[in-house]
Amino acid sequence: MHQRFHQRNLLTLPFAMAAIASAWAQDGQLTIQRHADPSYVTLNAEALPGGRNHALWFSEDMQHWYPAASAQGSSLEYLDQGGVDERFFALRSQLPAEVEPSEDWKDQVTLDEDPFWVSFKATDQDPFLGPPTDEKETAWIKFSILMEDLSRVYFQNGKALPFHYDFGTRYLPRLKDLSYLEFDAGTLYRSGQKAILGSVFYSSKHQEYAIQFVGQDALPAETVAFLYHLVDASIVKPEPLTQLKGFYMPTYEQSHLDPRALHTLQQADISLASPLRWESPGDAVYAFGWAMGRLTYVHADQIDQAYRDGELKATDILLTDAVPAEVPRVAGLITFSPTTPNSHVAILSRNFGIPFYHESHPVTQAELQQSVGGTLMLRTTEGWGINRS
Repeated sequence: MHQRFHQRNLLTLPFAMAAIASAWAQDGQLTIQRHADPSYVTLNAEALPGGRNHALWFSEDMQHWYPAASAQGSSLEYLDQGGVDERFFALRSQLPAEVEPSEDWKDQVTLDEDPFWVSFKATDQDPFLGPPTDEKETAWIKFSILMEDLSRVYFQNGKALPFHYDFGTRYLPRLKDLSYLEFDAGTLYRSGQKAILGSVFYSSKHQEYAIQFVGQDALPAETVAFLYHLVDASIVKPEPLTQLKGFYMPTYEQSHLDPRALHTLQQADISLASPLRWESPGDAVYAFGWAMGRLTYVHADQIDQAYRDGELKATDILLTDAVPAEVPRVAGLITFSPTTPNSHVAILSRNFGIPFYHESHPVTQAELQQSVGGTLMLRTTEGWGINRS
């Protein structure tokens, strides 16, 4: 049995001193080149063995490790701009993952014409259609990246397998046959993470696309930059789309970026965008249905706790400032911040007929907040509306 995960060497980089300048592994060399700015260093790995994928990982506490770069060839170069007092690096060698060939996945997708694109149409019938026939619709393709093989992106056929869970537990090593809880633990949290999940979005109307990563724990900007360019390199842009602009569209959990993180993304030539960029003025419906229940406001960070404490019930209509990656089952959902139509919450809401929409108008937002605690009837469809009592 082949060993798939092998840590080859470890470097400690105290930027205030130059005590360690290089490290040797049995089958390669990792060296450090310091810059005039002491917060910048370049790491070079050479003479790497063939037949394996190689990934450079970093940590600031020796407990939590994140990928920063990968290579399939015999060399790897990485410019670190962390600007922190101390950072640790490890070079890991991995065998390529063995994934069963299938028409349900591929490692490259094409903008605009790819049959994997899925979109949510503003109709009560057959919401899953693709490729999009209306240029006003935003389309998406979900993907997975294995932590044991950081050189390849697995794009899934969302019409056959709409959820990351459906695809991962059927095809991906170390995710096969996991329960829902086990899958979430192995993909949404940094401890014991087996894969990183995400989506590519495409707006034909705006001639733009965006990349998004899903997770309850925030990814460091260096990892976001690495993963963004890995996914971007797997997107084929045919004429006349070769110069199309791409964006990073963070989820709620990934959106709290400090100035250092913003600088890192800027240096990596990554522009940020939110779903508002493509949303027409007004409200956005993510799932059709109707519900009547108590209107309950809960801040996005407190939804799970409120549900556990009984302050938010399954019979309530949830009003919130933003939608996290996971929301417990409720009767209806209204958010003051836009989300994406491919989110786990949006797809589940459509499957169960739970009304879910983004309220954008300040006057209506204020009216809803004043109605918290009262009974609300919500209907999302053509001619949809809200009745309060």
